[in-house]
Amino acid sequence: MNKKNFQNLPDKNNILIVDDAPENLRLLSSMLEHQGYNVRKAINGKIAINGAQIAKPDLILLDINLPDIDGYEVCKKLKSLESTKEIPIIFLSAYSEEVDKVKAFEVGGRDYITKPFQLREVLARVENQLSIYQLQMQLKEKNSQLEKEVIERQNSEEQLNFLLSITAAINASLDIHSALEITLKYICENIKWDYGEAWLPNPDNSQLVYSQSYYLNIPPDTPSQELESPPTPLTQGGLESPPAPLSQGGLESPPAPLSQKLESPPTPLCKGGLESPPTPLCKGGEIYENKDLLGRVWHSKNTEWIEDISVTSPTIFESDNIAVKIGLKSAFAVPILWRNQVLAILVFFNRESLPKNQQLINLVKVVGNYLGAWIINN
Repeated sequence: MNKKNFQNLPDKNNILIVDDAPENLRLLSSMLEHQGYNVRKAINGKIAINGAQIAKPDLILLDINLPDIDGYEVCKKLKSLESTKEIPIIFLSAYSEEVDKVKAFEVGGRDYITKPFQLREVLARVENQLSIYQLQMQLKEKNSQLEKEVIERQNSEEQLNFLLSITAAINASLDIHSALEITLKYICENIKWDYGEAWLPNPDNSQLVYSQSYYLNIPPDTPSQELESPPTPLTQGGLESPPAPLSQGGLESPPAPLSQKLESPPTPLCKGGLESPPTPLCKGGEIYENKDLLGRVWHSKNTEWIEDISVTSPTIFESDNIAVKIGLKSAFAVPILWRNQVLAILVFFNRESLPKNQQLINLVKVVGNYLGAWIINN
């Protein structure tokens, strides 16, 4: 093959040659480079092991007799490392040397070539091992893709079952408060977030009023006084009466007792349960201020995710908030919309600091869309 034809060849596989004899390195390198292979060289075992980990080759030609570590031990070491264990290794030995073939294969060798090197033999054995290696990598990639597809299909089926279950439960709700309570329960249990709460606008849309909450789990050292007192609106005056009928922006009556809403009420996981509604973790009140999480979501009509409320600026999330005090970290809020009108806001908290998960947000938004339609129709 002339040089001009070689220049038109695409880059081939990377091959690492390990031999302490310079003449062997030059000969093998010349043979392989003229066939379009990218060749790297190492003169001892330590350099070979380090080099294979830094830049993984597709094939290693490894001399058995090396000055520092013999080839068997180098091969054994490479096969013990996660990053290099799948690289095929061909042993090199002089014609006069006795090759322990059994040991060579036991430590992970795939083939061997004897010296003096014959071009056709070298190329045939190299091509054979590279072909096998490439097929193995393709098979591994396909298996990995199949596993990924199976997991995605399972996730899709789980999400579909979840959506069917929650929409059926919402349809069976008596009023908006029980629908919100069911929604919080199902979502918290499905996404494994520790706490959720729901907020509704008051009749004149000037304040957000706490409605419901659900605990999947709370920090074990949470003070009982933080959880067992009834919710108190955090704006001046609060609300002295229950929300007005839905047609006027509120409800006809206060929410029915939990025992009338669900076949069996959700049991809080904290010891002893909750004897009264918990204090809401978000700050409600005058929504025109657009200062806190609820206000921002109300005005933007978009979801908002806070990765760690404990290190967030007080202008984003109040540092004296109960959620911060009891060790909750992540939070995200989703508006329940109907024709660009905010009907409610759902807020969820987690004790771990978690990056934004758009798939999770999309799932909750699908539930929110259904809930919004249900609220209007009921």
